[in-house]
Amino acid sequence: MKQFNGQYGCLYCYDEGEIYNRACIYCPDMAHNLRTNKVFEDLAKKADRAGQAQYGIKGKAMLADTIELPQCIPPDYMHSILEGIFKQLMKYWFDSKFHSHPFILRKFMNKINALLLKIKSIKEIQRQPRPLDLISFYKASEYRAWLFYAFPIVAQFLPPEYSHHLSLLVSSLHFFLIISILTISILLTECYVHFISLVGTYTPHQYILPICIRFSIQCHWSGFGTPVVLFYVRL
Repeated sequence: MKQFNGQYGCLYCYDEGEIYNRACIYCPDMAHNLRTNKVFEDLAKKADRAGQAQYGIKGKAMLADTIELPQCIPPDYMHSILEGIFKQLMKYWFDSKFHSHPFILRKFMNKINALLLKIKSIKEIQRQPRPLDLISFYKASEYRAWLFYAFPIVAQFLPPEYSHHLSLLVSSLHFFLIISILTISILLTECYVHFISLVGTYTPHQYILPICIRFSIQCHWSGFGTPVVLFYVRL
C-alpha cells in the first residue's frame, strides 16, 4: 500500500486525493467509494503482474491470507488525530507563516507558556507540559495531554468560532474513547463542516465514523501499545 500522503494513499477508499501546499489532502465529498476485500485482492494481483501500483495497492500484503483487508484494520487515533489533526491545528496556531490569519496564537506564546507551567497534571499523564518553544519535539502522549487543557488555555486567545471548533474536536475525541457513538456522530459532523471553512484545508475523511463504530472504543486500538510490543519482539 502507498503511504497515506501519496496518490490513492487512503486504506479505506479510492479517493485519489489532491495536492495542496505540497501535501495530499482529501476534500469534502460524500461520494467516496469504499474499498472491499474482494477488490483489494484483485488489485493486489494486478499490481503484482503489472509491477506497478493499482489505485495505491502495490501488491499482495503479507497478512492478506490471515485477515480481510481493509475491513480488519482499525483506525489509529494516535496517528490520525493526535499526530495528525491536532498536531496540524497546533502548527496553525503557533507557526509564524500563518501570522496573518485570525487563529494565530504565536503572539500569545509567552502567556500560554506561563499557563502551561502552572499546570499540575493528573496521575494518568506521565509527562509534565513542555514550553511551546519545544513543540517540534512533542511526542504523541504530549499531544494527548494537550487535549486535556487545550480548550481552557487557548480559548482565552482564540476567536469564538475557533474556540467552538476546538471544543467539538475535544468533545468528540472524549466520546470516541468511551461508548457514546451517537454523540460522536453529531459532534464530528459539525466539526467536519467547520474545519475547511475555518482553517482553509482539510485532510480527514468524513466516512471515518462508521469505520470507528465497527471497532468500538478507540483506545483499545491506538498505537500507544506498539512500542511495548516491539520491545518484547526484539527480546
